Amino acid sequence: LEDALKYANKSILFFKQKGDLKNYIDCGFVISKYYYDRSVFDSVIKFCDLYIPIALKNNYTKNYSYFLFIKGRSLVNKGSNEKATVIYEELLKFAESNKDSLFIYHALVGFAAIYEDFNPNTAISYLNKALKYVTKTSRTPVSNLYTIFGNTYRNKDMLDSALYFYNMNLKKKKKNKDIILYGAT
Repeated sequence: LEDALKYANKSILFFKQKGDLKNYIDCGFVISKYYYDRSVFDSVIKFCDLYIPIALKNNYTKNYSYFLFIKGRSLVNKGSNEKATVIYEELLKFAESNKDSLFIYHALVGFAAIYEDFNPNTAISYLNKALKYVTKTSRTPVSNLYTIFGNTYRNKDMLDSALYFYNMNLKKKKKNKDIILYGAT
């Protein structure tokens, strides 16, 4: 992956000089994913702040949604839940207006991850809404949903329910690989 980062950085300069915004944005995606995978959240946020307005202005809806999503996750990981909430609100509104089930799901699960510790009932509400989107896309990382359900019920001291969802998570994990993980795996 170090080589991928090196080539992506060179490619960014090349595509920027050529005026090829789509490939320029895609290289930004590669770099932000690289930093996210290594928990370098300040760099992720910096790249997202650079690419979000470009993606929106040029109607690159998937890129825009992805950058909002990964910025929200990075803010949560840094403990900036209030800022993450604003980002997830923007993502949810945008995804709903574009009828993008995958990113509606991600926004709802993102909200649940924020609330699971200090307001479990609100988290469960978001998780139940997210459950409606599980069947709408084959790429939905459902095992992550079960992890957050388990964490939330654990926080409510409902250990039987927590164990049920953790076991569901393990069953789903054996069947697929999730893109970006929420909570314990």
